[in-house]
Amino acid sequence: ALETSASQEAVRFGVENEASATPLTTFRAEDGIFCREFSTSAPEGGSHGIACRKNSGWRIKAVVATAPARTSETDMFITASDSTADPISTMIMTMMEGDALSLSDEADAINGDWK
Repeated sequence: ALETSASQEAVRFGVENEASATPLTTFRAEDGIFCREFSTSAPEGGSHGIACRKNSGWRIKAVVATAPARTSETDMFITASDSTADPISTMIMTMMEGDALSLSDEADAINGDWK
């Protein structure tokens, strides 16, 4: 998902496609490398994190577990929310150089093998 998917594009996986990974934002860190905020979701829980691209691939810099999704009467998954400060968002603000990439700039980075 991190290598080839646009932000907000969920990649489903699992035996019954019950889980997903979604890049949320792409940015350059202060050292110039590309980083992506991401989330994962599955019935038993998910995660919210940051991964940065090195020559050999993506490396997770930080990740926090999120509460499992709960099911409504219509069996649709509803993401649990938490109003406390998000450590991943705080970390992004300290790592990010400038603004997050636009979708166009992100597509150029993906198509250019993140160079």
